[in-house]
Parts: sequence; structure tokens; C-alpha cells
Amino acid sequence: MAHSLQDLVTCVGLEASYTEHADAVGKLQDTIQNNLQRLLAFKQNWNRYEDLCEKVEAWARESEGILKNLSTQKLTTANMRQFWVSFAHSYNKLA
Repeated sequence: MAHSLQDLVTCVGLEASYTEHADAVGKLQDTIQNNLQRLLAFKQNWNRYEDLCEKVEAWARESEGILKNLSTQKLTTANMRQFWVSFAHSYNKLA
């Protein structure tokens, strides 16, 4: 009886409708996956940006201190060399 009842109930277009919705769900999954990958790449770039900003801020604070010390001293070649050596050292830390 179950087989005959199943034969009596038919729904024309059900398979086509299912396929259409399954395709839409598949496209949404692809879009979500793509956007997730882009978001993760952005997060990685943002973290690198923050790290570099922190390094630049530390370098600026250090350089400001050196410049304050130099401004209170008599300007000599040794002082300028000290500044540029410190600058080069700080620059290498940033790289």
C-alpha cells in the first residue's frame, strides 16, 4: 500500500525547484568562503600594520629623546654621528 500511495502523490517541478535552491545555497557558500578568506587576509595585514605602527612610534620616542639631548648640548660632529648611528640602528629595527 505504501508504494501505491507514493505513486499517487506526485509534485510536478519539485526536483527542479530543489535544484534551483541547492544551486543558490552552493553559491552562497562560495561567496561566504571567499569573503572569509578576504577577511582573514585583511586581519593579517591589519596586525602587520599595527606592529609597524608600534615600531615607528617607539622609534619616534627614542629619536625625540636623542634630539632633546642634542639640543641641550653643543652641536659637534660626535653628537651628529651619535644621532645618525642611533637613527640607523632604529631604522634597522623597523625593517
